[in-house]
Amino acid sequence: SCGINAEYGGSQGGVPYSGIFSKINTLETFTDINDASDTQVEQQIYIPNAETKSVIGPKGSHINEIRQFTSCIIKIQADSDVEGDLRMVTLKGTQRQLHRAVYMIRNIARVV
Repeated sequence: SCGINAEYGGSQGGVPYSGIFSKINTLETFTDINDASDTQVEQQIYIPNAETKSVIGPKGSHINEIRQFTSCIIKIQADSDVEGDLRMVTLKGTQRQLHRAVYMIRNIARVV
């Protein structure tokens, strides 16, 4: 269990909890997915370089909070590996964990 259900009002959606997202506007009401499979998958998303610091947060607070609530393994591409204006973010977890992590990241940065 990721522990995010209570914060987001369960599968009915709801208002994000009062953590890092209380300071920003949410893009959409959270709606959980029904996939309860334990199968681990990997997904890559891309965020603008200019928004990387916002996703990471002061001393890693935002990204660590996302990791804690979703139980996803999240790796952000290193500065030295970035070419162009986009940075790759790799997420590993179940479909439900990935869905939750992408939602949380989308509320901080534009996901391309």
